[in-house]
Amino acid sequence: MTFKRFQTYQLRALSDEDATRLFCDSAFSKNENENDNIPDELVHQLVKCCKNHPLALSVMGRSLKGEHSANWEFIKQQLYEENISLLNLHESVQICLKKSLYFFEKETEMKQCYLDLGLFPKAQKIAATTLLDMWAHLHNHDEGGLRTFNILTKLSSRNFATLLPISKHSTGVANYCEEESVVQHDMMRALAIQLSSEKPLEHREKLIINTNSDNLLKLPQIVNARILSICTGLTTDERFPSTWNEIEAPKVEVFVLNYMSIMLEF
Repeated sequence: MTFKRFQTYQLRALSDEDATRLFCDSAFSKNENENDNIPDELVHQLVKCCKNHPLALSVMGRSLKGEHSANWEFIKQQLYEENISLLNLHESVQICLKKSLYFFEKETEMKQCYLDLGLFPKAQKIAATTLLDMWAHLHNHDEGGLRTFNILTKLSSRNFATLLPISKHSTGVANYCEEESVVQHDMMRALAIQLSSEKPLEHREKLIINTNSDNLLKLPQIVNARILSICTGLTTDERFPSTWNEIEAPKVEVFVLNYMSIMLEF
């Protein structure tokens, strides 16, 4: 959010000491000696790869937590191969976040659920019941929301999303997701959209359309996506119908419509 009447204040980067502390707090349990097998030098090398960025440090640390030291070394080598030290801060953080997904390769459903969060607008709460409805169909989640809540808890524990706290579950709640919601950091959402958009339009399983951008004009007549998300943005006006292409989506199983508008006072 930008306040035009006020000057923008640029926060200082974390010091090496603070960055290392944040990374270690994310990667190691306080009451265990699991860090005994991880050399201090390896920790410092990974912190340096994260460019002392808080999000990269916490996500990378949570992803490596409990992993064998060989996996730590593997991730470090992967980052070094990207010549991360030569990249700017934004590019380095993007690569660190992407490499953190390596441990999702053993948890295919978890990764897909993370990518599904990119179907929703940025800086908006996502109702857990909405995700439950979608994942019950896509991943056979139970109607009581137990599996969905478990997935959201794990994503939140790794800082891929934030499960918003509530006071407690009331005895009258129909399922575990009824009062829950999640939010996602803009960079984590951008990564989810990027990964979902790597294939050509006609071959994407998840197709995300922003009607305020020019990509609407480039849509093929037939899309084979399983999941279709359309966001109208905040500037949709009378020009919108003239830019809408008639498309066929015969394979769509889940349709997410994010209709955003400016509130008007009467």
